[in-house]
Amino acid sequence: MINNGIIDALSGLIPTLSLPLILVLMIVCLLVFAGLIVLPVATSLVAILGTPLMIFGIAAGASPDLVIMAVALCACNCYLLPLDTVTLITYSKGYFTMTDMMKSTVILQVVLVIIVSLWLPVVGMITNII
Repeated sequence: MINNGIIDALSGLIPTLSLPLILVLMIVCLLVFAGLIVLPVATSLVAILGTPLMIFGIAAGASPDLVIMAVALCACNCYLLPLDTVTLITYSKGYFTMTDMMKSTVILQVVLVIIVSLWLPVVGMITNII
């Protein structure tokens, strides 16, 4: 989509924003985590939110590569609503509930937002993406 010019055409439709890169990445991370509560399948969410968040990133002056890295990292590390086999078994046995998991992982998710937002610009500088 980047090579074909679709992203540039779509990003021209929204106004240019002047946000710091760290704030853009934080917003992207928070949107991914919010989206995973509604659609808890990470691969589907990356496919659905990838393009709109890249367009948002470009409009804010961020590299689409860094934005999609943030989307992928956050989609694979969301613990707010874990629905894997082990937790589903424990939910059914009554050891804890889904809300217990959300309460115990909120701090982890906030820390992950901060780490991703601070680390990805460093990765961008190392790999000459920025």
